[in-house]
Amino acid sequence: MTNVQESSTAAITLPRIAPQHRFTPGGAMTTPALGRDNIRRTGPRFVFDPIDNPIANPIGNPLQSGLGSILSQLLGALQQLLSMFGVGSAFGSAGGGEQYFANASGSSTGDPHLAFNGSSGNGGTQAAHFDSMTDHPDLLESDSFAGGYQISTKVTQPGANGVTYNSQATVSTGFGGTQVSLDNSGNATIMQNGQTVTLADGQSIALGNGETVTRSANGSVVVRDDNGLGGTITTTLSENGKGVDVSVQSSNVDLGGDLLAPPQLSGRPLPVTL
Repeated sequence: MTNVQESSTAAITLPRIAPQHRFTPGGAMTTPALGRDNIRRTGPRFVFDPIDNPIANPIGNPLQSGLGSILSQLLGALQQLLSMFGVGSAFGSAGGGEQYFANASGSSTGDPHLAFNGSSGNGGTQAAHFDSMTDHPDLLESDSFAGGYQISTKVTQPGANGVTYNSQATVSTGFGGTQVSLDNSGNATIMQNGQTVTLADGQSIALGNGETVTRSANGSVVVRDDNGLGGTITTTLSENGKGVDVSVQSSNVDLGGDLLAPPQLSGRPLPVTL
């Protein structure tokens, strides 16, 4: 006779998942986004951007790690090649539908008037001009920079005639870990890795990853980003007495956002030339 020994299974207690963590239908655990900046997270923070690492790179002491720099360049090169061939980004963007432009300019000025003019590599053009009295969390975006690039605006409370002005404009980069802002009181600030620094007139700071910010003697703030592959964006924020004006010049980058998607008037879209 063969003796069969019975075995008992001990009860297993699974650890509790913290409320801020959730499982997606596919089974992957996710954590909440660090901010509502609308920049798509294409990978874990600190991998491609040493600028976004609070340990490796405090403000004023940018660190260009060898591995991070190589990965950043490879990522940017892939995105740039796909854009030039009309394939689009491999990683997508918050607003979706970004297009490649050899040269482009955009603005949000006055009360506020929005405008965009761009030319693609194959000679096509796109233009839009319209008024908007609301916030624009995604005024303009680009996935041609590792960590993303986004401009957002907030408006004042409407006046008696319904007119608003930009009360604040912000440039967000590095997966939203770095933000440069100017408000309609003339206050210019840099928020990086949870720390806020006031930007004085005449001060210039290198934020790493090809990004610099300069405050001119007249109080305007100029943010310039270079992806190292021929793609650049220069954004100027300036106080106009009642609000903040935004002016953008770019070359060889993907662009998307509200400036490229004007609202429809009387059921008909504004003229766009392709």
